[in-house]
Amino acid sequence: MSDKPLTTGITLDSWTVLAWLQGEPAGTLVRDLLNWRSGKPPAAGRTTPLLQQFTGPPDIFMNIINLGEVFYILGRKKGVNTATQTINRIRQSIEIVPATNELVLKAAQSK
Repeated sequence: MSDKPLTTGITLDSWTVLAWLQGEPAGTLVRDLLNWRSGKPPAAGRTTPLLQQFTGPPDIFMNIINLGEVFYILGRKKGVNTATQTINRIRQSIEIVPATNELVLKAAQSK
């Protein structure tokens, strides 16, 4: 990792958000990021090295395709009403961005 502090945001995918929603260890970073964005200090632990790269709480993004995947999986497991409530909660904490052709191709290049 670079020694230069990051000032941009973090983009989450459906896997990390589902891990956070299901209380899995892999969701710890999402939980810590959302807590930090809401004014709580970042938790010490595994996520500390990543969070220390930022000069302050980063903006948190998710594209609409990944949000749709979260909705689909939650709807299948817990029902459409629960999935809808969860998606509304996510939208309060995470900025949802449209998935333009350009964005999809950029994401594919970075994988």
